[in-house]
Amino acid sequence: METQAGGVEILTRGADYALRAMAVLAKGWEAGGPVPVRRIAGDAGVAETMLRKLLQKLGRARLVVSVRGIAGGFRLSRPPGEIAFLDVIEAVQGTMAVNRCFLKGRPCPNRATCAVRRGLGETQRRLVASLRDTTLAGQAEA
Repeated sequence: METQAGGVEILTRGADYALRAMAVLAKGWEAGGPVPVRRIAGDAGVAETMLRKLLQKLGRARLVVSVRGIAGGFRLSRPPGEIAFLDVIEAVQGTMAVNRCFLKGRPCPNRATCAVRRGLGETQRRLVASLRDTTLAGQAEA
């Protein structure tokens, strides 16, 4: 995905928005109650219609829980320290990969002769490890 400045994005806009929304929910974790969608949208800077679609995906991935009723909204399904950035990203955009050849389930036809596979593989490993190690804990203060 190309940016306006000509760079390439690794995260989709949806993944970025989902991470921001989850940070809002992490901030509300201590209070224990659900956070209304309107407040999540406002605090995260995300349109409500887009946020609702993202919350559905996050719910299917069991990262958030929907609470119905007048005091309803959404809350994290478990403590912020147990939800990795990688969980959120993959719930919204699928497998993280620095290149197509690292997508799960797709064998690369150039595997045996690829001159950059080792370097890209190490980059892929580090990226995934970093996103797996970074959790929502402490993100709400930012």
